[in-house]
Amino acid sequence: MMRVLPPPPVGTRWIRCIQNDGKEQSGDIRVDETAFKQHMCGLRSSNLRLDTWTDEKLKFMEEHGNAKGNAVWAKNVPLCYRRPKPSDAHVLREQWIRAKYERTEFIDGAPEPSSLRGYLRKKGKEDNSWNLRLFVLSAADNSLAYYIRDQDREPKSNLKITEINVTFAEERTNKENSLQITYVTKGRTRNYFVYSENGQEVVQWYMAIRKAKLDLLGYNESDVDQEKLENELTRDFIMQGFLFKRGPRGVKSGRHQDEDYCFTLTTPKRDFVMMANTENERRMWMDCLSKVISQPMTDEDKEEMKITLKAMRDSKKRNFVGLRRLSLSKNHDEDSP
Repeated sequence: MMRVLPPPPVGTRWIRCIQNDGKEQSGDIRVDETAFKQHMCGLRSSNLRLDTWTDEKLKFMEEHGNAKGNAVWAKNVPLCYRRPKPSDAHVLREQWIRAKYERTEFIDGAPEPSSLRGYLRKKGKEDNSWNLRLFVLSAADNSLAYYIRDQDREPKSNLKITEINVTFAEERTNKENSLQITYVTKGRTRNYFVYSENGQEVVQWYMAIRKAKLDLLGYNESDVDQEKLENELTRDFIMQGFLFKRGPRGVKSGRHQDEDYCFTLTTPKRDFVMMANTENERRMWMDCLSKVISQPMTDEDKEEMKITLKAMRDSKKRNFVGLRRLSLSKNHDEDSP
């Protein structure tokens, strides 16, 4: 007989149940993570709509909630470790549960490597092929490098850990265990896409980069603000893609002349006229930008705004002085014999 569940204990949430082979069962279920421990040990978790919820099961759920379970299974989660949310990448959520219950990594403290050496497949720049490359991460050298061949003495590329961002990239690559490594060079944003067949391995690289950044930033357990730390270690992109942009003198970049999908982004320095490929895409960008703009400014945002406005005022003063000198020079030339 189907029973109606009482209000869920603190900490319960909706997740997809992961079988021992890593595949998802069909249908959404609500399980307590302590009950999930039973599942990982070979016992079956219950389905909210299809299973019979006996008094014994309900009592177990009430007595073994997440708060009590976390006191054991999540006792020593490293500061650098990202605790997944329901909307996070599947591989991150799966490996969190496996690390917590299968490998019991957080009981005595999970390994926290800030250096790592291993192989990942990197997406080619031209042909979109995925080539096996040797990657070397070193917090001591503030370096993430990759090599074409094992015997190469110099890396093909060497990035500073403090200047990169890493995020999961399944939507961009159509590969579940993939990462997007973003950096800026010569004023332009560039990306590496890498993946591994092993979900545990790709999450290990993600956490190792976070740990290396943590060490380089000099944070410790006593003085850290968790929210601020999350923003400084890694950031997820709310939205990313390509837009056409009108040039600063009104000449549109690109070949399209259709104005139907344009919108204007106003900044303190200038207005940017952008164009999407479809009305739906334009609306998505506008909604996303509106949400970001509507968020209250943090103290860091206000400080950056002061610096930007000061730089703008200084730039205007320099331009004015330059124009005045040009004018004086021109007058002097006209007066000369």
